[in-house]
Amino acid sequence: MVSFTKRLPKFFAIFLFAFFGCSLLKKRDQIPPTVAIIAPNDSFWFSGQLNITVSAYDSVGVCSVLVYGDNNWLGTDTTEPYTFIWRLYDQAPFSWHSIYAKAYDKAQNEGISQTLAVFYIGRQEVSLYHGITTINPNNYFDIKFSAMVDDSVYGSALVQNQDSLAHFFLLDNNNFKRFKNRETFTPILQFNNFNQFETRYHFADTGDFYLIFQNIGSVAKTVWLRFYLTRP
Repeated sequence: MVSFTKRLPKFFAIFLFAFFGCSLLKKRDQIPPTVAIIAPNDSFWFSGQLNITVSAYDSVGVCSVLVYGDNNWLGTDTTEPYTFIWRLYDQAPFSWHSIYAKAYDKAQNEGISQTLAVFYIGRQEVSLYHGITTINPNNYFDIKFSAMVDDSVYGSALVQNQDSLAHFFLLDNNNFKRFKNRETFTPILQFNNFNQFETRYHFADTGDFYLIFQNIGSVAKTVWLRFYLTRP
């Protein structure tokens, strides 16, 4: 017969497991997610906006991914693929900047990616029209383009032979339809009876827009045009 004294270590072990084992099994997850910036590459050069893609993994699931540019929070994404856009239109061209990401799991463990350096060349510039056009009497010439918030259109016009043109309009899509249907419309920008002008406009809306050059005279007019769209 085994004495109680000899069985005591076994009872003691069961006692410890009963009181402490569950808490040990339920111990809070302390392993942080792994997170990495997979695009762009380190020392990446870019103009316009920077597109950022992040990968994150955790054994019990990733709750959120945050991206920082120059130590400022840029945005949060909670679903894969984790993608972000950074617009640097207020930054000086030809300047270096830094980006990194953080990921959090369900226990709010924090994983931090590597820090990458990126080089901002400047705003992206797209040519809308650069050349000469002849506009017949009682007709118009239009340039259609799409713009996003924070884009800017700028350019200049010159009517040849010291002549003048009746109208220039910058129109959104709805007002262009009214213009074509000879209905009352509201231009974003307008110049009348000009020989030349230079202009710039900063967009607060996204959509399709039109540059309109209208000749209501009795003879054809030749106009030199140079217009660009810039975006951050």
